Amino acid sequence: MKFNRRDIIVASLLAAFPLVVIAYLKLTTSWFQLVADDGLSSVTPLLEDSCRQIMSGRIPWWSHHTLCGFPLLPRGCGSIFPPHLLVYIIKSLAGVTTPTFFISIVLHISLCAVSSYFYLRYIGCRIGAAAVGALGYSMAGPAFGFAANWPRDYSIPFAYLPFAFIFIEEALNRRPSIGLIAAGGFIGGNIMLMAHPQMSFKLLLICVLYLGMRSRRRKLKIAIITCALALLIALVIGSAQIFATIELLDHSLRVSSQGVAEYERISFSLRPIFFLGLIFPFAQFDWLDDVFVQFPGGGLFVGPLALLGIIACLRYWHRTKLPVGTFLVLAGLYFLLCLGKYLPGESYLGSLPLLKNFRYPIRWTAEFCAIIALFSGVGLELLLRHRHTRVVKMIFAVFLVCLGLVMVMSSSPVTLFSDYYWLISFCWFGAAVLLWFLLRSSPVLYFIYGAILFTAAGMIVNIPIAKILSPSDLKILWHQPLSIGGDSLERVLFLGTTDPPVAGEGNFSFNMTHYFGGRSVFGYDSLRMEVQRKWKDAISQSGETEFWLFQTAINTFLKTHLMETLRVGWVVVPKVRSSVIPKAQPSLIDACLSHPDLEKIKEGKWMVIFRNNGFKSPAFFIRGLRYDNDLKSGAEMGEVELSKYAWIEPDYRGDMNFINTEASRVSDFSEEHGNISFKTQAEDEGFVVVTTTYYPGWEARINGKETPIYRVNSSFIGFLIPPGKHDIVLEFRPKLLIVLFYIGMIVYLVVLVLVVRLLYRLFRSIKIDPDN
Repeated sequence: MKFNRRDIIVASLLAAFPLVVIAYLKLTTSWFQLVADDGLSSVTPLLEDSCRQIMSGRIPWWSHHTLCGFPLLPRGCGSIFPPHLLVYIIKSLAGVTTPTFFISIVLHISLCAVSSYFYLRYIGCRIGAAAVGALGYSMAGPAFGFAANWPRDYSIPFAYLPFAFIFIEEALNRRPSIGLIAAGGFIGGNIMLMAHPQMSFKLLLICVLYLGMRSRRRKLKIAIITCALALLIALVIGSAQIFATIELLDHSLRVSSQGVAEYERISFSLRPIFFLGLIFPFAQFDWLDDVFVQFPGGGLFVGPLALLGIIACLRYWHRTKLPVGTFLVLAGLYFLLCLGKYLPGESYLGSLPLLKNFRYPIRWTAEFCAIIALFSGVGLELLLRHRHTRVVKMIFAVFLVCLGLVMVMSSSPVTLFSDYYWLISFCWFGAAVLLWFLLRSSPVLYFIYGAILFTAAGMIVNIPIAKILSPSDLKILWHQPLSIGGDSLERVLFLGTTDPPVAGEGNFSFNMTHYFGGRSVFGYDSLRMEVQRKWKDAISQSGETEFWLFQTAINTFLKTHLMETLRVGWVVVPKVRSSVIPKAQPSLIDACLSHPDLEKIKEGKWMVIFRNNGFKSPAFFIRGLRYDNDLKSGAEMGEVELSKYAWIEPDYRGDMNFINTEASRVSDFSEEHGNISFKTQAEDEGFVVVTTTYYPGWEARINGKETPIYRVNSSFIGFLIPPGKHDIVLEFRPKLLIVLFYIGMIVYLVVLVLVVRLLYRLFRSIKIDPDN
């Protein structure tokens, strides 16, 4: 299909619509928060640090601002995602202080509207129907439904999915060309650079299914070759992040080799009542069986127009060339996947190699509601084509009956709209009746206007999902930045983490880096960045019931010597009482007040800040070593004076005790991301502990000569020092990742040039087509 200039205008208006809605809600409400939880805490600080390093001429391999040191390439946080960098450059030049990730999310939601519109137009939908589907795709499900919690996995990657569908259609209908293959590689490469490898696999899966169902036998072979070459380019572009993420998972306890716990697969199953949102967007119910999270039913879907689309597609799927059959099969498949425990045989499905580590069955809902959103556009196209038939009138009649029945059900409305429940319900019902009459007797243009307004109203109703997914404690931290002076090498220990901590995340620990002058901030999760899997910290052991209480924090940090090896300059304890932060706060504050090394320096409405006057050297000599084979918890590790002794991995075969350590000195310590340097002076051979995360890629040199390093105290770096005066340099240089990164970026730039050339030729060919 050929696009025309009107498509450019309509696509621009559709792109602006989410921006207007978001701006309106942000300016007129106090509750709206588009990005929360993981998106606010685990992505934003890492991305800002990465962009700052790139702008200073440094490739972002490592951040010393995060936890006790953290690699920047893994986990798809977008460290080297070019659109993020472009946003950072523009906002820096404009003097905007809004975090890069927030701006990028909003722009990608607009891109969701543009990409889905052009896809629907490509397959043959008229402008009005395509616009309705595009609005649904951009402001339902993947973009708004999950964005507040998992934006990097849904809002951004799903903006490129419709473009991937267009590429597949082109591969099936045209001869292979360099420009076409480059376009496919560019689309896939952006997904690989942004999405977690598991999310990339999920999007690859839906593309493979789409290709298989849309292909004709005589063209399938050529299409597979074209798609395979594009996939190869995408893999090369994203290879550095893929390997980096695999490496991170291999050195953390985030995902075990046995896969996720049975509890998660059961608890996060999508209950059938969830799909009530297809009919009635004001329904509210529990998301999980045992977690108090409320969802509005329309929060993941377009609303009634999606249901109309499904009904229309079921009626006319055999009488159209639109990919209705493909959508029906995909919707059915992903509907079954997201049922979780309600699907017979789910336990066997969950044991497959590529699926056993997929945490939540509910995450399959992203693909399902994306397809449903596209259904609303395709279905309206079919209804418009057959608008004068009796069947279409019957479809609307059935829909109105369903809507009326649901309105008398006992489901409670979304809290925000409870006072206006009947008024809004009446307006929604009236809009449906109006659509029926518009479809029956009015010009098509009026129907299109009504459908767009109807869908827009549904989208605005769906938006409160962002409020429900925004923990109150994160919102408090976001609105109360703190500033602490002093040595930037010291870290902040936040003793308010209540979620089971995980390596590479930790909602509070990442979030706090923005509020303490860019210093490293960590909660319990720092202790889980360990290579050894033989023990976990007490707060995360299976069956442990105390990790919700703060007695664990007291026993682990305040009654042991653990802080001596963490370089802690400040301890922060929240005072808030909420569903997320338990009510046991006073005991933790009292424990800090009675600690001999902690001095209260500031108390605000939400938290208390203590200064640690105890041992906090970034690098130091120790008297002796102990093997950590039998360690069972972080509290046990802290039973010894960690400023004088250290626990070391079993592979170490050197001396275990050292003499004259009192005369040994560390001086001129400097740390700048992946570069550490200092000087040592010792009369005899000694052992130095550096309180930076031990991770593959670190190299240590003594006077320019490489020396082996060891993992000490579960998470940190240590190595032997010969007697005398020495210059010590540590560098984080993951050689394989560096090679893959540069290869990927070169390929990305070449592909970008080819795509720009292709788009230039495409736009030059666009003409006004009055019949389209």
